[in-house]
Amino acid sequence: MSGGGAPLATVLSIDAGSSSVKALCAELGADGELRRTSARRVPHRPRAAAGALVWDVEEIVLDLVREESWRADDPPLVVSVDAWGSDIAFFDRRGDRVGPLRSYRDPAFARGLSEVRRRGVDEAAHRSTGCPVSQDSTLSQLLTIVAEAPEWLADVHTVLPIADALAARLTGRAVARVSASSTMGLLSPSTGRIDRGLVEAAGIRESWFLDPLTEGRDEGEITIDGLNPRRPVRLASVAGHDTAAALYAGYMEGAGYMEGAGGRAYASLGSWSVVGAVVRDHLARRAPFAELPDAMHEFTGHGRLRVNRNVPGMRLVQRLEAEWAARGILSETSAWADALGDWSDEPVLDVSALDALPDGELDDGIRRSGGALGLRVAEPAERYEAALRSVAGGVAAAVAQLDDGGVLAGEDLWVCGGGTAVPPLLRWIGELTGRRVVVGPVDASAEGGLRGAAAVAR
Repeated sequence: MSGGGAPLATVLSIDAGSSSVKALCAELGADGELRRTSARRVPHRPRAAAGALVWDVEEIVLDLVREESWRADDPPLVVSVDAWGSDIAFFDRRGDRVGPLRSYRDPAFARGLSEVRRRGVDEAAHRSTGCPVSQDSTLSQLLTIVAEAPEWLADVHTVLPIADALAARLTGRAVARVSASSTMGLLSPSTGRIDRGLVEAAGIRESWFLDPLTEGRDEGEITIDGLNPRRPVRLASVAGHDTAAALYAGYMEGAGYMEGAGGRAYASLGSWSVVGAVVRDHLARRAPFAELPDAMHEFTGHGRLRVNRNVPGMRLVQRLEAEWAARGILSETSAWADALGDWSDEPVLDVSALDALPDGELDDGIRRSGGALGLRVAEPAERYEAALRSVAGGVAAAVAQLDDGGVLAGEDLWVCGGGTAVPPLLRWIGELTGRRVVVGPVDASAEGGLRGAAAVAR
């Protein structure tokens, strides 16, 4: 992007993803154009604390805002924040956070999933919301914490998804609403509101949950300690979930996923490959989601319903590289990718089964499962190809399920995220789905926040 004229504002877009926090910064010129000035990526991992697995993402986000505020005394700084959609946080009536910020990877949440199934709430949730209940679902997280009965639970007034929790911390408000909240898996697609009957059936306080609001507005002043006192710093609401923000970037670029009856299918090829489509209005009203296994949904910043499927993605390659580094195996994935050809009809490994393997066992798991299927997996380059092929196969299978469910519209598949830097992956997905692949930004989620915040700043 390039722009001219004296800057009206500096725009900072922060995407708290599942493996790193990404930050893009740009100047908004008087001519309305954005000129990108910096990009940062801060890796993070869950850590053990007080018997739970918690995130360290909160302080990373606050530090990024503080640092940017001191880079100049003017122009005003406008910040957008979006996040991975699975985690939740608890707040008291004053707006202070209570309890730890638990990570969706916490194995303790399996207890909550068992409780959801014991009560039969999982079937009711799927019928009402179209979302299956998994270990990292909001219901599983909530029932785990309720069963643990920590003392701070009595102080809870509001439960917020992580993007809203970060916004509340930035503004010091009891409730800050930057997301559609539909990633919590408690929202009925036919009404656009939290299913209060489902919450009551789960034995959770109905008053904890707030119905979603439309995004795209000024959320007010950021008030955290350590900011530059000579520079105004404000928060903009954009899309609230990383994939929603990525699609916002596609919309702003004219990819047209919102056009016509429903627009394009999409695949965000990040650590997770989020595959979905904007649902056409008449289908949203009759909610065909029961036919779509493992589907999730949320509302876009433009108020349209989207249905998603999560497929393990590029983190398989990241995990392989980490294992090879630990074993002293030299990996050259860029050179290997350049040498990969068109799709072949060889068997494909189960991407979900690979993702379920513990850390340190993925490389050996590919050897075993690939060997059982007669694949060549003796060399690291061959195991890299097997992992990459499994991602392409998983994405294509998700597209086929959405197609069979009748929610796709348009022939193009809009793709974004880090996987777009791997040409064979894009080529294979196009060959498997029979769709033209339209490539968006690599950092589309942060790019979407950048453009959305600039629109608010104007």
